[in-house]
Order: sequence, then C-alpha cells, then structure tokens
Amino acid sequence: MSASEYTRQIGKQLDPSNEFKVSDGWLDGFRTRYNTNFRVISGESRAVNQDIITDWKTRLHNTIEHYDPVEIFNCDETGLFYKLMPDRSLTVDKNDCKGGKKSKKRNTVMLGTNWAGNEKLKPVVFAMADMAEWFRMFGTYPQDSVFEPRRHHP
Repeated sequence: MSASEYTRQIGKQLDPSNEFKVSDGWLDGFRTRYNTNFRVISGESRAVNQDIITDWKTRLHNTIEHYDPVEIFNCDETGLFYKLMPDRSLTVDKNDCKGGKKSKKRNTVMLGTNWAGNEKLKPVVFAMADMAEWFRMFGTYPQDSVFEPRRHHP
C-alpha cells in the first residue's frame, strides 16, 4: 500500500463525508523540507582490485572467442532469502542507517542459459534439509526444477 493510499484511508476514517484528495506532492514536499530520503542499509565494503578484473575479462574473451554462442553457457546462483527484511529505510538526511542481524534462512537457486539465449537450463534448487518451512510459506516447489538437499545450513 502506498503512502497516499494509506493517507486516503485515514482521511475516510476521520470524516467519511469529506472527499479527501491526496497527491504525491505532499510527500515530496515533506521529504524535501525535512531532508529525508531512502538509503541502502549496508554493512559490507566493496574493496575490489580493478586490475584483477581487467585481466580476467581479457583472458575470458581470449578463451571464448573460438566458441559458437550456442555452446557458451552462463550459470549463476542466487540466494532466495525468504525471511530477510528490506535493505532500505526512510531516514533523516546525513544519518547513518544501521540494521539488526539479518536472517540467513534461504534456499540457493542456480539458473543458467546459453549466450544465444535459445536454451535455458532447468533451475537447480539446493534446498534446506527440512522443507516443512518452505511448504508453509510457498505451498509447493517451483515447477520444472531440480532439487538437491543441502547438507550444510548457513
């Protein structure tokens, strides 16, 4: 629910006969007046050596230039954090954002496709040992997926 919808509901509760009109302008004015904005809550630094990245890109290009795009696949894994809180919050300008301990309950999903984009691999889900919680939240497994039990819990 947006802030304007929420405000409209409160206006109807206070005076049902009054047609209370809400726009996004009042929220933008409030944010400007009190220097509030959305910031990413971050606790990890991004220290990466750019020389290593440049060298790796050059070596990768030299390796794959002799292959056909239908033969080159890219797979990546991502964590499906199903109990993680948002990483953004409304703050007063120049204040630090600090969050609490983050939930690490997740399943890991690996997705892949070829460079040409005409062949997609079935998602592989590395599932937690006890899937009862997954079923309570989602009701079913994603279709056309391969499931592998995960032996180690984070």
